[in-house]
Amino acid sequence: MMNVYNGNATLGEKGEVWVELPDWFEALNRDFRYQLTPIGGPGPDLYIAQEVQNNRFQIAGGSAGLRVSWQVTGIRQDAYANAHRIPAEEEKPADEQGLYLHPTELGEPAELGLDHQRNAMRADWSDSP
Repeated sequence: MMNVYNGNATLGEKGEVWVELPDWFEALNRDFRYQLTPIGGPGPDLYIAQEVQNNRFQIAGGSAGLRVSWQVTGIRQDAYANAHRIPAEEEKPADEQGLYLHPTELGEPAELGLDHQRNAMRADWSDSP
């Protein structure tokens, strides 16, 4: 569970800028990741001069007036997210292996659809005395 924040900022005279984030940013997120992209000119020396602290971070290393597109992601740490983490990958149950959620979009026959199989089983059950 990840939140994504992004925007554009213009570097000041010293080639730096502070990016202000929402007041609740650090309360809701942890384990931050950063991405920077210069706009309209090179920025090979751009870097995060100060990581997120007090709901803001600092970009530096560019020329005055350079626009920078930035993105910060954070792992949610609110009570709901902590109680309901989403597994990165799960093994399919044996009876679902080889079936698809949307088979026709993948060029497979509709009969290989998980819903198709389930509906067929329900039909068999309702036909039983």
